[in-house]
Amino acid sequence: MTGWLDYALFPLLFVSLAVVAQALWLRAARPGPSPKIWAALIAVLLSVLIIVLEFRGALLLTFLAAALTGAYALYLNRRAKEVRP
Repeated sequence: MTGWLDYALFPLLFVSLAVVAQALWLRAARPGPSPKIWAALIAVLLSVLIIVLEFRGALLLTFLAAALTGAYALYLNRRAKEVRP
């Protein structure tokens, strides 16, 4: 009965991380191109990968997605400091 939760929760996690990437970009005064398209594509790709791989390596992909979102936040913070006096 709860086996389907993985098919809903992992894609929801990836979409949430894409929304976080967009929010970080907005908070950083919009340096560079908008991450909306590439973040959404990455979320869809990771969701498809999770389903195709039948959750083999799901934790690795999840941690990788979270780490990349954190790295993007650090990049935006450094770039914002360069722009501001």
